[in-house]
Amino acid sequence: MEVHKEGFIPDGFNLNTKDLYKGELLNDIVLEEVYIEKEVGKFNYNKYDVQPESFPLLNHIVRTLSKFPTATLIVSAHADARGTKEYNQRLSDKRAEATVQYLLQKGISRSRITARGFGEELILNRCSDGVECSEEDHSKNRRVELKVQHHSIE
Repeated sequence: MEVHKEGFIPDGFNLNTKDLYKGELLNDIVLEEVYIEKEVGKFNYNKYDVQPESFPLLNHIVRTLSKFPTATLIVSAHADARGTKEYNQRLSDKRAEATVQYLLQKGISRSRITARGFGEELILNRCSDGVECSEEDHSKNRRVELKVQHHSIE
C-alpha cells in the first residue's frame, strides 16, 4: 500500500492478507511535508522552555530561513504519553510557542511560521498510554520538529 499527496513525502507499507478472512484493517500512515531543512529539538520532562542544547539547531534553521527569504517554517511540538491527553496538549502548545518566541527573538517574522502542538498524538515509538518505557524512550517523544519549506514567489 502506497500513499501519495502533493507537498508530502510518499510513504507506505507491505500488507500481507494471507489467512485473513474477515475483519477490519486499521492502519494509519502519517505523511511528512516536503522540506528543504529539518531539525528536531528535545524538551525535558514536564518542561516547555527551549533547552540550550537546542540553540545550535534553532540557529541553523534561522540561517536557512535567511538564505531562503520566501521559505516558511512549520513548528510541530510533541509530548510523551505520561499525564492526561489534555495536559499533554497544553504542554505541547507551550513548547510550540516557546520555540516560536525564540525564533522571533532571532528576527524571523511571525508571518513565516506556522506552529502547532500535537500533544501525545504522534508518538514515535511504542510508549503510548499504559506502556512501561524507559526514560530514554519517553524522551524521544518530547520534541519539536522544525521544517523549512521552500515557496516560490507567485
